[in-house]
Amino acid sequence: MGLDHPAAWRGWEQTDGTARAVPTSAQLDRPEGARGGWFPKTRSWLALDSPLELLSPLSVLRLNFAAGAVAFTLVGCLGATTRTELTASVAVGLCTFTVWLLLMRIDRIGPNPSRLLSAYWTTAIAVLIVADRSGQSAVVLGFLLVPSAVFVSMFFGLRIVLWQLGLASLALWLALSTGRGFGVGLLLALVAVAAMATAPIAVLLVSRASRRSGLVDPETGLPNGLGLAVELGPVADGSTVVAVVSLAGVAECREALGYPAAAELLRRAVERLGEVAPSGSLIGRIEGDDVVVVTDQEAPGISRMELARLLGGAVTTGRYLVGEVEVSVRSHVGITTPLAGGERLTELLRQASLSAQRATRLGVPVVEWDGDHDAMTGDDLALLASLRGALDGSGLSLAYQLQFAADDTRAVSAEALIRWDLPDGTRIPPDRFITLAERTGLVDRLTRWVVREALDAQVRWRSTGIDLPVSVNVSAKNLADPDLPRWMIEELADRGLPASCLTVEVTESAVTDPGQAQAVLGPLRSHGIRISMDDFGTGYTSLSALPALPLDELKIDQGFVKRSMTSAADDAIVATTCDLGHRLGLTVVAEGVEDGALAARMLAHGADLLQGYHLARPLSEPELLRRLHGQGVEGESLAEPSR
Repeated sequence: MGLDHPAAWRGWEQTDGTARAVPTSAQLDRPEGARGGWFPKTRSWLALDSPLELLSPLSVLRLNFAAGAVAFTLVGCLGATTRTELTASVAVGLCTFTVWLLLMRIDRIGPNPSRLLSAYWTTAIAVLIVADRSGQSAVVLGFLLVPSAVFVSMFFGLRIVLWQLGLASLALWLALSTGRGFGVGLLLALVAVAAMATAPIAVLLVSRASRRSGLVDPETGLPNGLGLAVELGPVADGSTVVAVVSLAGVAECREALGYPAAAELLRRAVERLGEVAPSGSLIGRIEGDDVVVVTDQEAPGISRMELARLLGGAVTTGRYLVGEVEVSVRSHVGITTPLAGGERLTELLRQASLSAQRATRLGVPVVEWDGDHDAMTGDDLALLASLRGALDGSGLSLAYQLQFAADDTRAVSAEALIRWDLPDGTRIPPDRFITLAERTGLVDRLTRWVVREALDAQVRWRSTGIDLPVSVNVSAKNLADPDLPRWMIEELADRGLPASCLTVEVTESAVTDPGQAQAVLGPLRSHGIRISMDDFGTGYTSLSALPALPLDELKIDQGFVKRSMTSAADDAIVATTCDLGHRLGLTVVAEGVEDGALAARMLAHGADLLQGYHLARPLSEPELLRRLHGQGVEGESLAEPSR
């Protein structure tokens, strides 16, 4: 990015060579505990170590016009020799003061307020310079262009700075040449403009240098992760408090209005944090829309939770305007402090960030760190690395649990269950590694492995005369894959297997988007693959959406089944689910059948299929084949359960 276009990295929208600030912000309600007084945004800017990136164009223009209202009046009054000139000077000051008052109340003027007001400022001063025929106050008036030149260097780039300084040079020459001659007037004008040019050029160079230093965030000017580490050091003392403020609403603005608007919205939210942050705090941006606040817990005189609520309230109570649209920004704060001195700052940042993520998931404003919860650990990463190796090598296998017809005890299908045994004989619980796979995207590879292994087993079984369909489980992540139907149908075709040999099981909690489920599962069912809803009764499927889902089977969650012997409510849920499934034309499966009395009760309620330890435990493929060949595929007996 060249020196002529600093606006692009600042987040300003470039259109036909101009820069335009689309969002602005104003305060609605000052959060409880916030510091009072005048000029809260100026206080915030100073508290945040005065980053240029946080200045908004209207804030700078307001300061320019406030200074101009006083300067115009004083310069005019001091140089006035008649009552008329004095009156005119006061009138000019009052006009400038009136514009300043308007700027304190309005956020937009026309299509491009910043550019319009900057041009007005420059032109007004140039006219005053030319009007000063004696040239006595011309240079003084000319230096009033310096804040305007600094402003345009920050927001519009070098080209407009040169245009403004050129106008100043012309105005000064016209004023000075009247009393001093053409040559002397031109020389004085050039010297004055050269002096005025140092400030805006310095701003451009400093801002470019800060962007290239690698220690600051280019959108906000705050320290980034490396900058925080440099300023704070790697180790925190026992009184350090680290809070991560996750800003919700910025991502939606980015999606709807683009990166420039979202970048400015982020800056204005950070500005609100600067208004309430305790004295001596360090605020930085570590990643995404998360802002970190590091302070001393003894400095504010308030508890950690009070500090977190204060920071979150400052953001949430702000009023943010993007063009003509008011945008809502919410905050979720995670906060932590060392248990003892000497903890690494990176670990505290991790803890606060995970707490902020948990606050976002739970929909609460603040979460204080009190343990790992479901955070990813080093052991988890090592386990995932081993799982990737197992998918490419060995260690994974399938076990099969038979399902039986409730009325005549025939084995009619089997559910494939994944197992992972380490070389030392340790078995990793499926709940652990499947959950990790779902969190990291590895579940797609895992599901494809299971489907291929189950279909390969179908080929082997059929070669020995066993025609026993198999069911496989897919996760919610798999339902987001539009390619799922294609590759699953291709796997069947590659082996010459009928679609009826395969059932796809999805948990009710996975079907959060019925439309997406219909789009992915519909083609499978149309091809002849059966679709089963597992753990029915534990999710949030709307009854109005249930008939529209492409289902063949309902599996009642085993918790209801097991409690049906002792709980009238659970027994009623089982009976009602059986009736509902049959009225919808679905097969109903009762899971968790662990004794004969429970099997009889499920049969009485009308369950079509039974599955559980009373009937058969999960078996390896050789064990399954021996059992089926020993008793006949259709002769699986309830009287001889596999224990």
